Amino acid sequence: MTAITVYRQFLAALSANLIGFSFGWMSAWANANYDDLKSNSTTKTQLQDGPITLNQASLVMSLICAGGLVGNIVYLFVLNKFGRKNPILFLAVPAIFSWLFIIFAENVYWLYASRILCGFVGGALFISVPVFVSEICQDEVRGTVNALGFVVNAVGSLVGFIVAIFFDFRVQAVCALIVPFLFVFVFYFVPDSPMSLYNKNKIELADLALEFYKGANNNNMSPESEKIMVEEKKCEKNDDSGISIKDFVTTRAARRAVSIAILLVLLPQISGCYILLSYTTSYFIEAESRLSPIESSILVCIVQLVANLFTMFLVDKIGRKILFTLSSMGTGLGLFVLAMHNMYKHLSSNFVPIYGLSLTIFIASIGLIPIPFVITVDVLPPKIRNITMTMTSITMWCVGFFMNFAYISMLQVIELHGCLLVFSAGCFICAMYGLIFIPETKGKSPDCIVKLLEKS
Repeated sequence: MTAITVYRQFLAALSANLIGFSFGWMSAWANANYDDLKSNSTTKTQLQDGPITLNQASLVMSLICAGGLVGNIVYLFVLNKFGRKNPILFLAVPAIFSWLFIIFAENVYWLYASRILCGFVGGALFISVPVFVSEICQDEVRGTVNALGFVVNAVGSLVGFIVAIFFDFRVQAVCALIVPFLFVFVFYFVPDSPMSLYNKNKIELADLALEFYKGANNNNMSPESEKIMVEEKKCEKNDDSGISIKDFVTTRAARRAVSIAILLVLLPQISGCYILLSYTTSYFIEAESRLSPIESSILVCIVQLVANLFTMFLVDKIGRKILFTLSSMGTGLGLFVLAMHNMYKHLSSNFVPIYGLSLTIFIASIGLIPIPFVITVDVLPPKIRNITMTMTSITMWCVGFFMNFAYISMLQVIELHGCLLVFSAGCFICAMYGLIFIPETKGKSPDCIVKLLEKS
């Protein structure tokens, strides 16, 4: 591994994750404009049909999960047939139309369509970009480069909230349209992954891509590069064609990998972190924070961005297992403190929601939120990786849709402090699972991880 190959891997991953920047902005748009769309104020830009209702607002927030479900299913087949690069490149199309629907929206149904397309982009990129990145990166930097996606997504969210301060929801969409076009211009020149090209029998292009990303070539091949070439060609044979149920259950490693992948996207959903990120502005209003909701959301985005940068530097140094377990425990403690504050507001400072939620999201963003996706890519064998990641993403979007839609009802029944206590308990369950069942995959090759899963 040389500096130039790592540099190329990093730039290729950054280019692919530009669509994640757009998705982060899309996600922030709904959060930033949630209260304005419901407002009766004449100073706010409205839809032609007037302000939306509470149930309609809940659907606007939740339909992103329905779109994500569709994106997962569609891209399971698309990735197998068309490789990695072209399907990722195509995501610019639904991203562009998502913003166009907002610009020309006449009623709430236009926003529904926009959010479904937004979810489609998210669902597709969550299974396509990590696979692409894992196939172009070497074991020593795989976790760091995969964590880059969360940094780019957080930057997109931050930009979305900042732009929302100065412009109404339609002008925000006009500004955001530049990102998908920039993504197409940059990512078009990036080579596809060697494994994808081998699977499509484009041997010459695959050899060139392997040389570009990992420094392997037939004329001057180092022992390390020779090992990489062998692994890539072996993975070529382990494509997704002819997959049967036996591939998931015949070996202990496959069974454990699938169960870990599904539980790692399911358990963090009950931690409430995604809910709090989706309803940041509403949380600060409910908690009677001194900062305006949009200012508080920007603060949280900055905190999340800094945390994701920490993750990039820590994930390949101290390991996935430790980060996930400690982050889950810290997030659980933070949510418990926030619940106590909400129950006894008259006894505590109004700055507790600001600093408490910021610290909690910082801790969650170091491990609980990003690490499950890194570990999932690590533990899954190449032959069942695509279909299992689709299964896990479907699980995530289904549970996410239910949690987002049910959160409003939960607030009315058990109030905010009750929700926070439930989420806190979910975090401690995540910590226990991470401590007992998750293997450490830091710096390990796919073969080593399979052996680890077989023995443990």
